[in-house]
Amino acid sequence: MPTFDPKLSLHGDAAMYQWGAHPLTDGSVAYLQPNGGLGESNVGLVVGDGASCVIDTCWDPTQARRMLAEFDPWLADNPITTVVNTHSNGDHWWGNSLMPDEAVIVTSKASLGAMRDESPLALTAMRASLGLACRLPLPGRWGRTTRQGNHEFAPFDFASVRRRFPDTTFTGRTELNVGGRVLELREVGPAHTAGDLMVFDHGSGVVFGGDILFIDQTPIMWEGPAQNWVAALEQIITFGPTCIVPGHGPLATLGQVESLRTYFQWLAERAEHFHAKGESAQDATLDMLRSEEFATSNWATWRRPEVLVAGVGAEYRRLDGKTGSPNQFAMANTMIAIRSVAEALAR
Repeated sequence: MPTFDPKLSLHGDAAMYQWGAHPLTDGSVAYLQPNGGLGESNVGLVVGDGASCVIDTCWDPTQARRMLAEFDPWLADNPITTVVNTHSNGDHWWGNSLMPDEAVIVTSKASLGAMRDESPLALTAMRASLGLACRLPLPGRWGRTTRQGNHEFAPFDFASVRRRFPDTTFTGRTELNVGGRVLELREVGPAHTAGDLMVFDHGSGVVFGGDILFIDQTPIMWEGPAQNWVAALEQIITFGPTCIVPGHGPLATLGQVESLRTYFQWLAERAEHFHAKGESAQDATLDMLRSEEFATSNWATWRRPEVLVAGVGAEYRRLDGKTGSPNQFAMANTMIAIRSVAEALAR
């Protein structure tokens, strides 16, 4: 495993914002992992009277221990009694096994169903295969895909993950009382995944958005539809939070939330246009990335523009009357193919 350096992202890039625990307001804390890339997910903490709630738990035990050490000053007198998993992607719940045995873990019913398909064994095998393949002189797109995948998965110890599933679920909305702090959980998926939820801390005015919020990088829409994502973002805007904690990236502003809303409105409109013309999702994505509308927007500055193709694909499935997620490994290959075009456009 690479040596941890707080001045770098887990992938070895210079940190664009400060790693670690960031006190917010009235007992709310955000744990941020620069630069919000693959597996660099954020965590929330809400501290009540003699009890605390952790919101998401990282991707592997090493990350989870590092996060808990950062939260230790708040947890000494206010132990973790509740854990919330915002959705089913492993980088937000595979650290559950490091939570206290007596802590109650909560997620949406749809997320629990999807969690059973998230396998650390599969990623362990894939990571080993990528490492072996990188020793071969693979040409072209296969070589790029292999090297990029090996680089992105290298920081994580999937072999040590022991899945601990949530204890209880809900649909729609529910409230949790954590040491006198009332947290509202709102299910807003399917959007990023099947059962996304957000946590609204009314007492402090903080929103923990999970992966409804990717900041400074392109959000990836596995499930969709885009209209659900737009509706979720509008809930944040209506709430008028004092602080906004994204699933990935630095603390957010309302302006950034509004920009995400405009992005998904654009994505839905353009996807429908190209679908009607009979273009493939991949060709439609390339046309969108080449467009003047994209080039003059702030979206063009977001990292990983190639993940737009997942969102276009999700909208195509909606328009075709289909549901569910794509094969994520196949989609990763498509993203790599588009990335080379996106990088050429940026030059």
